[in-house]
Amino acid sequence: MPQIPPFDLSGKVTIITGGRRGIGLAIARAFAAAGAKVIVAGAFPCRAWASIR
Repeated sequence: MPQIPPFDLSGKVTIITGGRRGIGLAIARAFAAAGAKVIVAGAFPCRAWASIR
């Protein structure tokens, strides 16, 4: 499988819905690792906070 080149999201702000688990959480972590500021929106903010720590 071909590798995807790394991407730079420095200075970008992202909003992730459903970022508490699954694909949403993986995307939130990937964006944060790429330098973005990540906002995780969901129905249960306390649970989202626990997931992203």
